[in-house]
Amino acid sequence: MAKRSDKSAKVVMKVLFYLLCIAMGLWVGTYVARSTEGGYGNLILYLIGGVAAVLLALLVQIIVHELGHLLAGLAGGWRFLAFRVLSVMLVRSGCKLRLTNFNIPGTAGQCLMSPPERPAAECRLTLYNAGGFAANIILAIVALALFVACHDGMGFFAQAFVLSLVATGLVLALQNGVPMVVGGTPNDGLNIRLLRRDPSSARHFVGMLRCNALTMQGVRLKDMSDDIFALDDGDDRRSSLVQGTMFARLCRALDALDLDAAQSEADALAALGDDLPAIYAGELHREQLFLSLVMRGGGGEAERLYDKHLRDYLKAMSAWQLSSLRVMYAYALLHDRDGQAAAELRARFDRKAAGYFSPADAESERDLMRLVDERRADGAQSGHEPSAGADGRTGIK
Repeated sequence: MAKRSDKSAKVVMKVLFYLLCIAMGLWVGTYVARSTEGGYGNLILYLIGGVAAVLLALLVQIIVHELGHLLAGLAGGWRFLAFRVLSVMLVRSGCKLRLTNFNIPGTAGQCLMSPPERPAAECRLTLYNAGGFAANIILAIVALALFVACHDGMGFFAQAFVLSLVATGLVLALQNGVPMVVGGTPNDGLNIRLLRRDPSSARHFVGMLRCNALTMQGVRLKDMSDDIFALDDGDDRRSSLVQGTMFARLCRALDALDLDAAQSEADALAALGDDLPAIYAGELHREQLFLSLVMRGGGGEAERLYDKHLRDYLKAMSAWQLSSLRVMYAYALLHDRDGQAAAELRARFDRKAAGYFSPADAESERDLMRLVDERRADGAQSGHEPSAGADGRTGIK
């Protein structure tokens, strides 16, 4: 279901993008046709100017979208944690702010905030989720009013920029406001719908936001309260908000080096099948491969898991994500026995970990890297890969 929703979202966004390009092309063509100077030289300049105006307007609307979340959160008593546009991230560390690089492929921005210490129903979650696309709509309306009132006194680039603010604002508002999965991730509109349909989802949404806040403060998952990760029998496992908690439970078990518990959490997620959004499915497949390598020595199971789709996913995510580098390192060292490739991946990991946006996550990943080294040393000493127990697992924790 989630994968079908993701495909539908991609189709919708492609149609919107092409419509935007066609509209801009028609407008530029009409503008050139009315120009007294005309000519192909002017056409090229106008096209370059039109493309630049669209890209600049899109960047402005992305920033405005995240600012909308920020202002809505502050209005609800939330606390600022981090603000990202493209790969540039401003992170709050105690009373200081620092710049770092981080990105999630498929997303252009992110605003992380911590809700107030109140019951989830009183945290104004709808306001926070709606703040982004509402800000896009407001700017689009203001830009349209400005164009109607002042277009005669504007030059070509100014007109193109203002019209692009209208068009990109509407596209982003639809992309984020209409409930769907975009780029493998549930959008703001879908979050709002889930929160309204299932009030218990609010507890999971707030729990994961507070989990993010504690992580940014340097607290590791294994040291957090059990209450944050609690699942009730009545929780709808098909809800992406509940699935966020389920995946956090998997990450927490890995952080504690409790591999049996991590395998159980991975199995519970895998049982959801197509109900998992693409982003969670990719993360799950990555950790399934890791568990296969460190618990059962990999072998044919690891080769099956490490298919082209997962290779492409890890390659894309490894530019920003320590966990993907860790799994690639484990495969090179434990399966391929390729010391040179493993050394190169280790060097990449160490460089990225030194300035990672979340020191708590970096420390957790370092522990898992040491576990990989231990598994390799155990295999070298015994002359074979780690042996599995009667249940097919090593039992290492």
